[in-house]
Amino acid sequence: MRRATPLLTIAFIATVGVSLSGCTDSRGEGSTAKLASSLEELLAQWYSSPDATDYDRSVLEEAAETGFITQAQYQHAIDLYASCMSDAGYELQQTRYSTGVINLQPPPAIDDAGALMASDQLCREQTSVFAVMGYETQQGNPDLYADPATIAYTCLKEHSLITSDVTVAQVSAFLTESHRNQYPFDVHDLGVKSCFYAAGMVYDIDESE
Repeated sequence: MRRATPLLTIAFIATVGVSLSGCTDSRGEGSTAKLASSLEELLAQWYSSPDATDYDRSVLEEAAETGFITQAQYQHAIDLYASCMSDAGYELQQTRYSTGVINLQPPPAIDDAGALMASDQLCREQTSVFAVMGYETQQGNPDLYADPATIAYTCLKEHSLITSDVTVAQVSAFLTESHRNQYPFDVHDLGVKSCFYAAGMVYDIDESE
């Protein structure tokens, strides 16, 4: 039996801390609720946050004029965070998706998960979490959906990674169930993994019985 195992990961997913707008699909097929009415509105909320760093605000201020965060700005923010984590003793592994988004993961063997998460929190506070979240949101969730299943489903559909008969409910089941015998998409495809990363899920597949 295959098992999709969530991985310990360091993800900057924008799913909390903002007001929601929209409604739930009456068929239970997902939700159209959104993080904000527009990316500009979402970035403005983050700009006003007391947790935003100077670099965050410089990036968000420019994005308010241009309408987007650049890949170079995102890369610099990632480098700042990775450098901070390196100084704390954690050399992060990086997987770059075709969208330009970078999945950061700690070393395979972690003796003290609590210490890792404490370093993660400190580095987020000292570097540029909102610049990272802004870029990852515009690339992986441009419609600003709040529901993880809707985010993943929309991404998979728009990139032709699922057939027309696949439902939001099937995608939701993949997000929430640990044992899965059949998948309506190629779980090993980096594009598929990118869509689930945008929805807040990083996984590995155990093919053993």
